[in-house]
Amino acid sequence: MNKNLHRTILFLLCWILTCTALAQNKKSKFDIGFKTGINSCQFSPFSPIPDSIFYTVRNKTGFIAGIMTRYHMTSFLSLQTELLYSCKGTIYGPAFIKLPAIDEEKTRVSFQITYIEMPITILFSLPQPKFKLNGFTGLAPAYLLDGKLIFPTIYTIYDVGYVTREWEDTNRFDLGYVIGGGIDYPVGSRESMLLDIRYTIGGRHVSKTADRSKNQVLSIMVGYKF
Repeated sequence: MNKNLHRTILFLLCWILTCTALAQNKKSKFDIGFKTGINSCQFSPFSPIPDSIFYTVRNKTGFIAGIMTRYHMTSFLSLQTELLYSCKGTIYGPAFIKLPAIDEEKTRVSFQITYIEMPITILFSLPQPKFKLNGFTGLAPAYLLDGKLIFPTIYTIYDVGYVTREWEDTNRFDLGYVIGGGIDYPVGSRESMLLDIRYTIGGRHVSKTADRSKNQVLSIMVGYKF
């Protein structure tokens, strides 16, 4: 990881620790919490695989989790910052070419990309009698931790193996846009259970040279804040 990423993560950690200390005061405007869930992701409709006319894009499921803070500027407007570990990628499967005696799953090519994501969003709240509805939007900077390409090697029509290699062509940094909503369900004086649904689209191309694909991710998370 480069120095700029180290500084950014260090700043966010310091911010989160500060918010944690301030959140101990019941009258504080700061909240802190954590979230975890799943990503349903794919690349935008272009393929970094040569001769990709024979392939279609398929959704890939990944893991997402991290910590969050909120600063309540007013009763209905907050600044939300997060530090998330997010697994993204896509799967390419054959569009219409099928080999006899070979399971279709064994001909799929999988891209696995892991990011540290740091969304900064403005959150709008609409209190209800028993819960609070939220909507949010903002930017989602992300730094690549790891990129892998897993593809099949067909020895015979009955024998299919897999090769995993580093995907060195991946851009190290992405600046995405995020929009979403959720529910806060109070379980105490300050504590709440969280439901978060969001859509994130990458602002930069995943590959440096091969194609113009971008990350597209639908995330569903649950969490807890205090």
